[in-house]
Amino acid sequence: MITYDVLAAGEKSTIRLLSNNILGFYMKDKNIIIKTMQKEYLLQEKIFKNVIKALKSDEYIECSRNHVVNINGIQEIRSDSLVFINNDIFPVSRRRYKPLLNAFNNSIIKEAGN
Repeated sequence: MITYDVLAAGEKSTIRLLSNNILGFYMKDKNIIIKTMQKEYLLQEKIFKNVIKALKSDEYIECSRNHVVNINGIQEIRSDSLVFINNDIFPVSRRRYKPLLNAFNNSIIKEAGN
């Protein structure tokens, strides 16, 4: 379980999220957004690199400059985007496509072995 300080309706609060409920993180208008299956949260942290460092490196990977995704939440990877299990879409940069695809394939192999 991961704890985050977030802003909800202008009020600062702290929430706890299960790692497998988080689909990803992204930057929008200099704000960091946590995307879950049900909702999006505005994160208090303003430095994206700090968020990336706090995540488990084997579960999360950057798919573009301002997007980090939970490998376990991906349903499909396309050449320029990925589709989450809830059908939401994140962009995929050309530079990060191959590492993302490798991590996705490795997660499938790991899951099949369990």
